Amino acid sequence: MRRTSIAGLVGTTAVLLVLLAGCLGADSDPAGSLPVTTIAGQITERGAAPTPSVPASRLEFEVIYSGMWSGAYGTREAIKSNEGFGNATFPVPSDAPFVHAKFQKQESNEEPLTLRLLRDGVVLKEASGAGPLAVVTLDVPLE
Repeated sequence: MRRTSIAGLVGTTAVLLVLLAGCLGADSDPAGSLPVTTIAGQITERGAAPTPSVPASRLEFEVIYSGMWSGAYGTREAIKSNEGFGNATFPVPSDAPFVHAKFQKQESNEEPLTLRLLRDGVVLKEASGAGPLAVVTLDVPLE
């Protein structure tokens, strides 16, 4: 009895698909001058160039403070309120045209509360306040 390995079947199938794609594409390019483009083993139409995928940029809002804080942040379309303790990072829609944030320290000390807006880890804008119960506002137009 003869056994066929899965790897052999996969290899044979891939070769047949390439040959079939060459035969089927002959009608659209009789001279055969346009190359067959493959992307990760998938065959595209003749002459089509692969489009590179561009990763979406990451937009984040940070609260930097070791104590208790509360506030709100977001876009013109959606504001989210939050409270917490210590440093925190929150996602913001990457296509936001404007970001607003207003946070307050919940303690009477001189340690600064800092708000930052970052795109792919790079600080776009930062605001800070250090007084007791300081209120810090950050407005960033992104258009």
